Amino acid sequence: MNKFTKNIEDVYFPPIVKFKEEAAKRVDHSKPIFNLNQAIPNYQPPDVIKKAIRQELEKPSFCFYTFDEGIPELREAIADSLNRTFTKKVSRSNICVVPGANNGYYSMLPVIASSGDEVILLTPYYFNHYMSLKIAGIKPVEIILDPADSFSLPYAKIESSVTNKTKAVVFVNPCNPTGRSYSQPEVDKLYEICRKKKIYLISDEVYSCFHDSYPKSTSVLNNNAFPDYCVCINSFSKTYSITGLRAGFITASEEFIHHFTKVQDSNVVCVSTLSQAAALAGIKYAGEWLNGKIIFSRNKKEKFINLFKKSGSKFKMISSGSFFIYLNYDDHSIKAKDLCFMMMEKENIVTLPGEYFGSCQDYAIRLALGNLQESEIEPVIEKLAKIM
Repeated sequence: MNKFTKNIEDVYFPPIVKFKEEAAKRVDHSKPIFNLNQAIPNYQPPDVIKKAIRQELEKPSFCFYTFDEGIPELREAIADSLNRTFTKKVSRSNICVVPGANNGYYSMLPVIASSGDEVILLTPYYFNHYMSLKIAGIKPVEIILDPADSFSLPYAKIESSVTNKTKAVVFVNPCNPTGRSYSQPEVDKLYEICRKKKIYLISDEVYSCFHDSYPKSTSVLNNNAFPDYCVCINSFSKTYSITGLRAGFITASEEFIHHFTKVQDSNVVCVSTLSQAAALAGIKYAGEWLNGKIIFSRNKKEKFINLFKKSGSKFKMISSGSFFIYLNYDDHSIKAKDLCFMMMEKENIVTLPGEYFGSCQDYAIRLALGNLQESEIEPVIEKLAKIM
């Protein structure tokens, strides 16, 4: 008898962890290491967040349970922030605070799908979305987007792929791993298909602040039909550089939040008071700081793109945006995973191969720029040109 379930054994080990372990063995630790492996900001959160955490620690209740759905003041602040930014008006009853976007996604799956059901992933996909489906016994159905068409959404193919087992389409905007920012008409058309087919659109908008159109970001929350057959995932991790505090939220119908809270209560119960205090302080007081970091991140990305174009590298930049650059290459004598190992050993560059982002990605590489210092951009591009 197997000691572990087939669902868990069939899932690959977390790619970020695996490549951190590989890097520890393969890079030269006596020289600078260029970490493009994980999408994390390379700056500290604003001082108002640090202050809020210190103040929370002085309260007797700092280590107590809070409301399952989140502290009412935080949910109210989230709703107010969304209402200032997007067209569709929501209330705190449409909000549930979650311990990070990944947990929010994982916890919503039992609300809309059962073992044996299907969920459509748009490839290249975010690997944790795939992993969660496999663990839950839900079948991922890939629709491979065409890099030659800028990873545009193939609406007819999406619609024809829906079966009586399909429960949702997962959409990431801006996309992790490609960085592609999708426009409002593209979002609306995809949402229209989901509503027509009576399946959920799971819209992951974790990088919405880094969308190409920010501060007028595209979102399902700009569609008057929301929240019908739709749930939106967001996070404070990248927005306020508090990745380790694990704080995010979902926005959905009151009925969805009602059922989702059953999963949250039986899973994590609630998000820590410290994390919620940090998120609330960010929403209330860190707007100017955030705008500065968005400009900083955009400028860093544009500098990378401009220098890369002049580098003569044989890598092809097929997409870019938010924190990411997505490359592919024509030399199919070496797959991306082995190429990434070579990059570690020869140039001290740590990044992720395309195989973790779905089918037909064996000759693609994701670069995560968030952790890259501006002074490291030129050396990294020179090293990439040496590799290919």
